Amino acid sequence: MHKFNSEKAQILESEERYNLLTPDKLLRELGLKENMLAADIGCGTGFFTVEASKILGNEGKVYAFDIDSKMLTYLRMKIEKPNIVPILTDENRFPLKDKLLDFALLGFVLHEAINWNAFLSETIRVIKHHGILAIVEWIKQNEDSGPPESDRISQEEVLKYLKGLNFSIEKSEQINNSHYVIMGKVNH
Repeated sequence: MHKFNSEKAQILESEERYNLLTPDKLLRELGLKENMLAADIGCGTGFFTVEASKILGNEGKVYAFDIDSKMLTYLRMKIEKPNIVPILTDENRFPLKDKLLDFALLGFVLHEAINWNAFLSETIRVIKHHGILAIVEWIKQNEDSGPPESDRISQEEVLKYLKGLNFSIEKSEQINNSHYVIMGKVNH
């Protein structure tokens, strides 16, 4: 199983990555809106978190979870708005009430989860009824960047797994030559 090395955090902030993923545009397309309560689970350096905070505005809030304190330290240096709440957490237990969030993002972290079932169940637990879960992952292929192909999860595999949960899929598509997105709503 591949875990991203925080010593390589600068890779996550490259201009090339911003141009490839356009986080502001992608988050809006996935349904993130002003005034929502959101979570960036596995936030890393805040690549998506900072853009989410701008979309959410002053009344919204984004909880930025990570299991690596070094990543959260990097994120804290980038915080410009008080609506970002960095939280060091366990992979399978988030310090939030049930059905609190309007939106949760798993950006390039599902392939790192030790136990998919526990991780996705905990993620769904904190999303309210008809709240949005968005998953962005690497296409299962061999390429120079990203995790090894053997550690990647195919889009089909994720879709198959999600069908067993309280989740209705609204979008499933390749967003560029390296990544795909799956978005849907939680049906508690």
